[in-house]
Amino acid sequence: MLVRNERRYDPDDPDQRECLRKAECYVDRTVDPPVIRMMEDDDDYEIVGWVWLTSYGELKSNGVNVTRGDGRYFIYNNKKYLPGVYYLIRRHGRTFLVSEEFLKSL
Repeated sequence: MLVRNERRYDPDDPDQRECLRKAECYVDRTVDPPVIRMMEDDDDYEIVGWVWLTSYGELKSNGVNVTRGDGRYFIYNNKKYLPGVYYLIRRHGRTFLVSEEFLKSL
């Protein structure tokens, strides 16, 4: 995935929310503070939701129906996921929940 542009991430910015919804951007949390990065147009998948389970057990979700575990994991489609950021992607008509690291490797 090639990056065209970056700017500081603001979760309250409606333009950034729309950009993320259309899968034109992603939030890079590997830097502090997080930044929003633009993706190249040739990616053939769409981000349709995300989940973030913090190392402190706080669960945040947008567009993904998950169940809270005991703070060390959450459950999606009867599978346990450890803390981290995950994206629900749609590719070739199917949806998958993938880690942020896996998404960056696409």
